[in-house]
Amino acid sequence: MLDKEVLEAIGLDSGVDSSAAGGLGGVDSSVLDSGATGGISDAVKNLGALGRIYLEEASTLNELRAKITPIFMPKDIRAQYEGEDFSNECEKLLQSLAPNFANPPATYDEFKKVAMEASGLKGKAFFKPLRILLSGASHGPDIALLYPLLRENLANIMRVKS
Repeated sequence: MLDKEVLEAIGLDSGVDSSAAGGLGGVDSSVLDSGATGGISDAVKNLGALGRIYLEEASTLNELRAKITPIFMPKDIRAQYEGEDFSNECEKLLQSLAPNFANPPATYDEFKKVAMEASGLKGKAFFKPLRILLSGASHGPDIALLYPLLRENLANIMRVKS
């Protein structure tokens, strides 16, 4: 079953239970267990769905793990992404989104509209920082595909390194 293989590939125990998230490359299981609706069971289902999305970009299980793990880790917004510094935009976007973490918009289009209006950012100055905050990378799958899987955990996913 693909989901089981994906979960094992990113370091989850094959026994997928409430302690399963502990194997995700140093990710605290509380990050995955904080979803408002279903806790770890929804988080594990979402990991499988994330794995399917990232299979378009990853040809090995190690590549898949390397793409998914950063989603759940604090983001390094001060790093250079594609030779550019997006730290100011990331901070501005994060501050403007924080009030929505408790009740995030249901759809990506609503989320994008709220985030753009609140931050005043547009174009690359909006989308690159958003991708960095959600995925820890400056490029990847369509954010509209990722958002429904991440929305219940935005406060934990959109953390930054101190």
